[in-house]
Amino acid sequence: MHIRLGLRSLPPYLWDEYRIPISPKTIYNILKAQGWVRQRRQRIRVPESLPAYPEPKGPTEVWQVDLIFSLNMILAVILLSLTFLDAFSRLLIHHELLAQASSEAAATALKKAVERKGGVPPRVIVTDKGSAFVNLKGKKLTAFQQACLLLSISHWRLCTRSIGR
Repeated sequence: MHIRLGLRSLPPYLWDEYRIPISPKTIYNILKAQGWVRQRRQRIRVPESLPAYPEPKGPTEVWQVDLIFSLNMILAVILLSLTFLDAFSRLLIHHELLAQASSEAAATALKKAVERKGGVPPRVIVTDKGSAFVNLKGKKLTAFQQACLLLSISHWRLCTRSIGR
């Protein structure tokens, strides 16, 4: 008998060679009763912890930036809304409508948002891993990341995940 055959390949072999009709489940039960079935090693899955969110202690310390897609049905145009929110007060700092999600447009909007706050940049900016904020394929900094460096702003990138996975 072929000892290398598994539960799925043993029934066709037994049928072709010996005309024995048997299911994989029956073979499994026979092997288990004889003590010939090895238990699988259970992998222990440790949930990956999310990075700690920078806790703001006052207004204009931490800003949240996001791009939101919207469709204008009348003009048949896709517009992007770039919003800057204060994480402490949850108030809108600055927003712009963009035609495309480019890093240059996000950098220009960041500079305008800092100007609206009297030229005082935040300590931290939190974004997702969108292409307007981060270059995921290479090591070259995007225009948005360069603007953050120029203004001495720490750029945090958080990923969104569904709960329960």
